[in-house]
Order: sequence, then structure tokens, then C-alpha cells
Amino acid sequence: SVVEDGCILLWSLGYNGDSAVLERMEGVFCADAILAGMKGHPGDSGVQKFGCGALHTLSCHSESMRRTMIENRGVEIVTRAIGGREDEDRGPLVEMGLCALTSLLLPERSDDTSIATNKTHVTVATVDIEVILVVMNAMIRYPIKTVQKHGCKIYRLLSRNRENVHLMRDTMRPSSRLTSHANSASGNRISTVWDALVRAEQLFPKDCAKSANQVLDILDK
Repeated sequence: SVVEDGCILLWSLGYNGDSAVLERMEGVFCADAILAGMKGHPGDSGVQKFGCGALHTLSCHSESMRRTMIENRGVEIVTRAIGGREDEDRGPLVEMGLCALTSLLLPERSDDTSIATNKTHVTVATVDIEVILVVMNAMIRYPIKTVQKHGCKIYRLLSRNRENVHLMRDTMRPSSRLTSHANSASGNRISTVWDALVRAEQLFPKDCAKSANQVLDILDK
């Protein structure tokens, strides 16, 4: 489709990272176009996959476009894409979606070195519980290195916010409605953030152990 082709083009331009091209793109509403395409074609896996890819590559190179994505509900749109209807071909979409979510959840970049180097000043937004559950279910369903690695990174980012930690801990309560929801959605007995992190560490220790253990230490306090 034309929309999918447009997302592929923007994804590739962001991937190539040509600073002159990216600078010109900032003034032509690229971020808005990607999000509008994804919202308008929720059932098109190609649009969702390459839309997530474009959001990821462009947000890595342009803070202004990343800010626009966040302000226009980019986290919600990507979360919805990752958590869409399950099928055998969704693995690449989920991979790109988690990469995009990682980029969008990063703290705002600052030119102030005193802030940039002081982790006590770094804040991460409070997210909706759906983000916690969608990432968890993606890690349960797809034992792929990219999915596990970015799932751990996302939880590490979210763990910088106390409210997010409370939400993650809530999945660990046996009687929690969130655990029941996750069990129903995943069809899998392993359905807590803790279990997802432990399995990621076991599957890919080189890529996941550091992030997973940091989050597990916080959840265990």
C-alpha cells in the first residue's frame, strides 16, 4: 500500500541517518504522518511494522521528532501495534515495536551535562498498565533475542519511576487482576514481569543479564 511504502521510506531514511536529510525532514510533519498512518490502518501489519521501524529510527536521530511522537500518543499507538491480534508472522512487528517503544520511553535528552551525567535527575514517564502487560506478553510469546533484549531495556527504563515499579510488582501478586488478565491473554502459565525477566536472562545471558538483574533487584526490595 501507499501508506506502507511511505513508512518503509521514512524507516530507511532514519536508518541511514543522513543529518542533512533528517534536518530537512523535521519541518515536514514526518512524525505526524507516521502516527496518522498507523492509527488509520490498525489491521495492516505492514503499516504497523514499518511505522514502528520509522518511529524508532527517526526518534534515535531527532529529539524534536521524538518529542512530537510522544506528544501525539506515540507510546499508546506503538503499544497497540505490539499487542494486536496474534498470528505467526507478528514476530518482526513485535521486534520493531519494542525497539520503537525503547526509543520513545528514553528520558528527554539534555545539553546540560550536569543533568545528563547525574542519574538522580533522570525521570521516566509513568505509563499505563497496558504497556507493562504488552511488553510482558511479547517476552513470553517470542523467545527471540531482540524481543528479550528490548523487553529488558524497557523494564529497566520504567523501573526509574516508582509508580511503574508498583505496576510491575502488581503482576507478581497471585490474586492480582493483572495476573489474571495476562494469563488469559497469553495462554501461558508464566505471566509475571519477574518470570519474563528471569527467562530472558536464562535465554540470552550476554544480552539480557545486566538489565534483567537491575530490574529484579528493584522489584525484590
